[in-house]
Amino acid sequence: MKNLIILLQLSLFTIININAQPPKGDRILAWQVDVAENNRFDSAYSYAEAACIESIHFAFSWNLMEPTSGTFDQTFLNNTLGISNTYFTALGIKLELNIPTMNTVTKDVPSDLLNVDFDDPVMINRFKIILDTIFGRLPNLELTALNIGNESDIFMGTDAIQYNAYKTFLDSVVPYAKNTLF
Repeated sequence: MKNLIILLQLSLFTIININAQPPKGDRILAWQVDVAENNRFDSAYSYAEAACIESIHFAFSWNLMEPTSGTFDQTFLNNTLGISNTYFTALGIKLELNIPTMNTVTKDVPSDLLNVDFDDPVMINRFKIILDTIFGRLPNLELTALNIGNESDIFMGTDAIQYNAYKTFLDSVVPYAKNTLF
């Protein structure tokens, strides 16, 4: 009788484990990779590669890419984006890109836009320009996701006016990004 009970328990355990995780489907494993303790990105990347990385997550601050109106940090754009385009394309890795227009408790935009509402055409057009600038430096790198903002609910709190303004902003820039990419 003991053997029968153990067999039934093992069979039930096997059934549960087989069905515990759905098939991978089209999900992609993305990692945020920073430098390792030896201050080398390649070392950190090798850990992610061993864990089956398919996409790398990068967050690029708009206000660092465009510190003043219409002036772009060419070193950042050419080095960081240009090298990323070459390096990750060669490795067959895709990019999950985050442009945090809000970052938890701060508005993360160029300084001249800090007092501009998100639904203002100036804000919307400037964001489209930064998208064009970024995508122009990543012609070969496939995006798995484009995140606009970061923890915006904390920044906006319960302010319905800000949520509506941000919705107008997203309703304009998201289709633009899709049309630019595809």
